[in-house]
Amino acid sequence: MTEIIIYNKKEYPISVGYYALKHTSRELTKDGKENLSMEAILSGNIESYEPLLYYSLVMGAKKEGQTLDLTREDMEFMLDECLWKFIEILPKFFPQGNVEKGAVKLSPKKK
Repeated sequence: MTEIIIYNKKEYPISVGYYALKHTSRELTKDGKENLSMEAILSGNIESYEPLLYYSLVMGAKKEGQTLDLTREDMEFMLDECLWKFIEILPKFFPQGNVEKGAVKLSPKKK
């Protein structure tokens, strides 16, 4: 599944999944030994949005057979324009999630 985010009047496919979460976790892990959980990544820490957006764009471009023409450094500026749209899109990739105060909250699994 991909969603579309518009930046500088251009549509970009975005997909949040294993690839994006894994690389975001690696980038945000300070000591390099312990990966962050999905809940930690999606807890609303604004600094997590830049790598998550970038790796989700890489994943979306790959799924759609496109080449991403943005760099990791572009994410700060892209979020300046598209932050709320990105936050709106995130829950669509987590069937049990919902948006609460700008962060994705994952519901506990039902037994």
